[in-house]
Amino acid sequence: MPRPYHHWPSVAASISAVVRHRGGLQASGKTSEAIDRLKRAIESPAATVPKDALLFALAGVYEASGASSDARATYQRIVSDYPNSPYRPDAREKLPNG
Repeated sequence: MPRPYHHWPSVAASISAVVRHRGGLQASGKTSEAIDRLKRAIESPAATVPKDALLFALAGVYEASGASSDARATYQRIVSDYPNSPYRPDAREKLPNG
């Protein structure tokens, strides 16, 4: 995962915690739980982690679980909805004709 928010210590720590937790759930065979938690965080108005970072993590879970169409749709959402996102270049590379 890129580290574009590294200059925001609290945001970087939050993103790292989400990614570690996502990875732990995924590694323990709880991919659907990881997906559900990330989706809830993305939709939460109280989310402290930037939504583009959560979307990038969600796309990674989809990709790792073989849900390539969901991964592509999520990467496309980053590209379309977050034009200034530091995740945009990486998301664009994951898309066909990226």
